[in-house]
Amino acid sequence: MKPHGCAVIIDDALFMREVIRDALEPMFNEIVGIGDADAAVETVDSLSPELVTLDLSLDADISVQGLDVLRKIHKSGAKVVVISALDQAWLREEVIRSGADACLAKPFAKDALRGVVKRLMEVGR
Repeated sequence: MKPHGCAVIIDDALFMREVIRDALEPMFNEIVGIGDADAAVETVDSLSPELVTLDLSLDADISVQGLDVLRKIHKSGAKVVVISALDQAWLREEVIRSGADACLAKPFAKDALRGVVKRLMEVGR
């Protein structure tokens, strides 16, 4: 049995959803990939996942829409890891203030993502 229930991957790029899914597969029983911000909040509300990964630049929108989604998801109680190519210090600070538990810059190593998620999930127990 895998140690955790559900994870939701929110990224507009199918390739990235598959890369993240591959990294998280050993850790979660169910993984759902979402490609747009509109479906993201509804899916998180209905599934109540333990973990959400979020790309801030959803639908080629620079961070504003992503931060709005992040604020809504944060209220769900899920651990949130922002995974984004937008890797500036001011944005990382804003993301953490908005409710993210961790930030990871693209490109990333799968082991780095697994390490971040493992640490977050242990803290939540």
